[in-house]
Amino acid sequence: MLTNPQIIERLQTQANTVLAARQAFEAKRDEVTALRAEIALHRKGAEAADSEARGIREETAGLLRALAGQLTKHFRDLKAKERAAYTLAEDFRELVANLELMLEEAEDDARTLLASYLTKANHLRVAYADALIEEGLATLPPALIAGMRFKATSLEAEDRWAAWKQFTFSTANQHAFAQLTDKLPAALNRQVQFEDSPIEAALCLQDRAGIEPETSPAARARRNQQRAQRKAELAS
Repeated sequence: MLTNPQIIERLQTQANTVLAARQAFEAKRDEVTALRAEIALHRKGAEAADSEARGIREETAGLLRALAGQLTKHFRDLKAKERAAYTLAEDFRELVANLELMLEEAEDDARTLLASYLTKANHLRVAYADALIEEGLATLPPALIAGMRFKATSLEAEDRWAAWKQFTFSTANQHAFAQLTDKLPAALNRQVQFEDSPIEAALCLQDRAGIEPETSPAARARRNQQRAQRKAELAS
């Protein structure tokens, strides 16, 4: 759609920057998605271990009542399995706690990368739109140019008491253009085929994985501080 080589090259360079920003976000988004899946898996492991431990505890409680305090090898084995299950559940929960910290950091990074991408993408949209408008203005159909000139001439020929001269517009050209804008919405709604696919590709982001762009550096600073405290608690 664009024909000016210099404009195309400039926009392509800008599109490459946007594409790199999008790919950086997508890589971090995939990391976030993988961490979420891993956390969900380990939470299920913790729940299963807890459930097993509770089941063994109920069984050993029944045995204890039945044996009237006489410990057997089976009873001791069950108690060992119970402790092992509880230990396993605790290990899962500790792993989940550490993974959650990693996930929060990855989500914060993803928010920042997404904000950077969206800003760059919007700058590209504006630059692309301006280039297309300039291209369109440079290639206006002769019939449209002639029609606007004749319209302005006819308006200018009206007597000095014409309403547009009294209240609204300072020139006939302004009034002629205002009449054209009434017809523009329908024309602008026509479907057109964009041929500048590299620009479209840079602007195409399929999935954010529920991530929203970071808008508050102060909020991230607070989260960093809270994570540092939680890390220290886990390490102690």
